[in-house]
Amino acid sequence: SSLAGYNGTTFRFAGPGAASTAQWQFTAPFAGQAEVFVQYLASPSRSPNAVYEIDTSSGVETASVSQTTNSLTWVSLGTFFFEQGVRTIALNAGLSSGGNAVNADAVRIVLTAGTAPNGDFDGDGHVDGSDFLTWQRGLGATGATPEQGDANGDGNVDAADLDVWKEQ
Repeated sequence: SSLAGYNGTTFRFAGPGAASTAQWQFTAPFAGQAEVFVQYLASPSRSPNAVYEIDTSSGVETASVSQTTNSLTWVSLGTFFFEQGVRTIALNAGLSSGGNAVNADAVRIVLTAGTAPNGDFDGDGHVDGSDFLTWQRGLGATGATPEQGDANGDGNVDAADLDVWKEQ
């Protein structure tokens, strides 16, 4: 579009139901909670059901917003648990409905909780055999804390935590 969107830049658009997506990539520095925000130029003729797909690595979650209001403000899609690594947020025009356009403009990710992976489960400043034994005793636990062997902060003591311990 030639219209100004986020920060005075232009944006892209497609008709609701069209086989078109816009995609943003970011790198989650470690596993943790993050809130996802979108920004768009609103209009009464925009889609009241613009569907975004959020790749968390544990699956793709969807969230929708009405692009008829909240012009050029940050609108929350919700808070999601992201695994560490490259993740994507996509605006899927094919899943969107109503109005005459969906606008792809800007996405912001705000890390709200999480910690850097840490294999030092006993907090003594050393990643060693004692920490391995902590992981081993906690293996299979859910709702776990770092002190129980959860190195990546996802609440589960599993092979991913052992990998963190091995790397450190």
